[in-house]
Amino acid sequence: MSQAGHPYPDFLIVGMMKAGTTSIHRHLADHPMVVAPIEKELHHFTRDFGARVPGAAWGLEYGEQLGLEGCVPRPGVLTGEASPSYIAVPDRLFAFNPDCKIIIALRDPVDRAISQLRQYQAHGFRTAQQGFEAQFDAAQDLAQLDAVIDSTYLPRLARFLELFPHDQIALVSFEAFARDPQLVMNRLFRWLGLDVKLITKEFRGAKTEAQYDESAIRARLETHFTPMRGQVGRAIADTDVFLVPNDASEFNNY
Repeated sequence: MSQAGHPYPDFLIVGMMKAGTTSIHRHLADHPMVVAPIEKELHHFTRDFGARVPGAAWGLEYGEQLGLEGCVPRPGVLTGEASPSYIAVPDRLFAFNPDCKIIIALRDPVDRAISQLRQYQAHGFRTAQQGFEAQFDAAQDLAQLDAVIDSTYLPRLARFLELFPHDQIALVSFEAFARDPQLVMNRLFRWLGLDVKLITKEFRGAKTEAQYDESAIRARLETHFTPMRGQVGRAIADTDVFLVPNDASEFNNY
């Protein structure tokens, strides 16, 4: 049992959005020794952020949201969930359960930001081409835009490294997962103490296609992120952070 008295969750996938969190979550939830939560993205620790959580989840204790009847842990069975909003609240997670294992999926920052912009547009949020251009013209600084903040990995990763033992943090390369999901999941399964399980389904999150010419936006993002590339690789050098796959060069572009 953890110091805070909460023996759950055993693991949390805390980000990043548009970096494979849905697929990783579903593969883990599909394992016979993992209790599936009532839904992905419970947002238990970020409800005050205005998270979109179905009403049914609000009346349940967190253990019940994780799938535990009566909030009673089951010996030998793991609990966990995936809420990318948790990337912003490492202190809350640590206060609740400092023994929790943390999974963070990273993706090429430009590709991830573009994917987020597409999703915003597809759902009628605020980032259609004209909206993005208007934001940029007003801010004169890409760093103030949500999609760019979410691709700026080092500040948020640094706080997790300060709080949690490094061997409780796993970084997953989205590009490696896209190439060989079985290899990546095998490594995660073993890290969590689970038997390797053959992946028989393909789980994908929301995929959105470009609705306009993204070349100007991509060029701006490339200019913005180029000086930052490699920051994550340098930050995790000589640490015990668990890398998925086990190849530090996979993280040198973040």
